[in-house]
Order: sequence, then C-alpha cells, then structure tokens
Amino acid sequence: MIRYLLKPEDHQNAYVWVSVLLAHAFIGVVLGSFVGVLITMLGYALFELFQMIRSGEYLIVDSIVDFGAVTLGAMFVHQPVLVIVILTIIAIKGIRDRNDRRY
Repeated sequence: MIRYLLKPEDHQNAYVWVSVLLAHAFIGVVLGSFVGVLITMLGYALFELFQMIRSGEYLIVDSIVDFGAVTLGAMFVHQPVLVIVILTIIAIKGIRDRNDRRY
C-alpha cells in the first residue's frame, strides 16, 4: 500500500479522479487541524517532491492538483464556504475533461 502511495498517477477515470481530489482535501483538513496551514503546505510540497524523485515520474500537473487540494483542505477550517466552492469548480472541470476524452 505504501509503495502505491509513493508513485504519482494521472487518473483517467473521472470518478476516481474526483475521489482522489477529495481524499487529498481531507488529508489537508486533518493535517491542517493538527499542524496548521503553512506547515501542512510545506510538508506536502516536500512529500510531492520526494514522490517525484523516488518514482522518477514527473507528473507536474498531478502534483500541483494534489498540493492544491491538500492546501484547500488545510484552509477549510478558516474559510469552509470558499474552499467548498473552489473544490467544486476544480471537480467539475476535472470530471468534464476526463469525460470528454474518447478512449
């Protein structure tokens, strides 16, 4: 399980992608509640960097979306309505992008 988490992935299925987005946001809520927004952001940025270096796969957009979701989750305690609106916009865009692809 841990080995799977250390490998970045570009999820093609819309519902898997949005589930992963919300899971990252929840990670941010939990971490942000314990250590604060800034430490959560710094720690997760370092984790994403470690993940890219260790796996040798540089999915920059994946890392940015993951980092953004974690950051938004950490900010949820302070601005819940704003975070929900932003996550909803990102989720709708991601779902549309994935559903528009033809396999």
